[in-house]
Amino acid sequence: MSKPAAGSYYVINRVNSGTGEKLALTYNGLNNAVTLTPLTNADSQKWSIVNHTDGITQSFQPSTALGNQAMIVSGIIKVLTGAGYVFFARSTPAGGLSIQGGTGSPESWGAVSAASASQVSFANGGGSERYFWVLQSV
Repeated sequence: MSKPAAGSYYVINRVNSGTGEKLALTYNGLNNAVTLTPLTNADSQKWSIVNHTDGITQSFQPSTALGNQAMIVSGIIKVLTGAGYVFFARSTPAGGLSIQGGTGSPESWGAVSAASASQVSFANGGGSERYFWVLQSV
């Protein structure tokens, strides 16, 4: 399992919406929850993956607000002022990407539901496709 290369990406959930739309991570402003919205290639859907100094973990930063980072707050992913919060992102044998806590915990990012405006949770997904992601280069 390999980590993704640092760079700019659209982060897309492995499960499409009920109407077949690809659902991408969307930045909704500082201190707000990250949600899934239909992929439109909007600036708010562009994310920068940045390697951490440990060489193992990475931060996820909205491309329109570099320096701010995705963080876990009460079980959901929000964007806050950067404080070195990092994740363990790795490709999986089944395809897709798992984004786990920086400690390699079994909890990972996942869609609360496969619907537009769904929040992104941090929980044990039990292998559900909603807890896997695909990166598309910007």
